[in-house]
Amino acid sequence: MSNSVLQSIATDHSTNMANKTVPYGHDGFEARCYDAASQIGSGSACAENIIGGVTTAHNMFYYWMTSPGHRANLENPNVRRAGLGGALSSDTFYYWTLLLL
Repeated sequence: MSNSVLQSIATDHSTNMANKTVPYGHDGFEARCYDAASQIGSGSACAENIIGGVTTAHNMFYYWMTSPGHRANLENPNVRRAGLGGALSSDTFYYWTLLLL
């Protein structure tokens, strides 16, 4: 189920990567999970998928489904909520974050 709190947190991370405030990656993941859980209630799982450079949802999910770790996050039966956020950098590179709780 889509969740606006998770979407906001995911968008913030994507924006920070696009603005080069944080490096491309999962830095701060535990804090994002804690923030999400404190706002909407803790779940039994928290996971995050990121990707950069893709411009379509098809390509994003293709890459995630062909990566064992990313696919495991998407198929985790304990995940009940999801939020996707994206941002475009000044050099037109897309950053995407999917936060799962």
